[in-house]
Amino acid sequence: MVHCAETDAAARQNAAESVMWYLRRSIELIGSLGAWQEGRELGSYEYTRGLGALNLSDVTFELLDDMDAVIVGDPETCIRKVKRYREAGCDQLLCLMQPYKIPPGAVTRSIELFGQYVIPAFR
Repeated sequence: MVHCAETDAAARQNAAESVMWYLRRSIELIGSLGAWQEGRELGSYEYTRGLGALNLSDVTFELLDDMDAVIVGDPETCIRKVKRYREAGCDQLLCLMQPYKIPPGAVTRSIELFGQYVIPAFR
């Protein structure tokens, strides 16, 4: 998940709740596959059976942000985080920029900032 704003504080304020909602909802939905297919072979999706038992109480937005599991911040912060992905061998980045309830104006501004500052830093 990616959100860029004029300041790190504004980006975090805009994105934190939506990032956590998306994480929890994704795990809930993916985990439902195991229950839905109970008794059937799941092959490479076998991991879904254990998702319902995950304890996410210690997973916070701050933890995800500190781990660079999300790219949220001002343009300089976003550039620094994207560089870490590139250094790890990532050559394509799919950016989910509008999860849950980030205000539409903030999403539009995030896309503008990303296009104006972050993308050009990698050309």
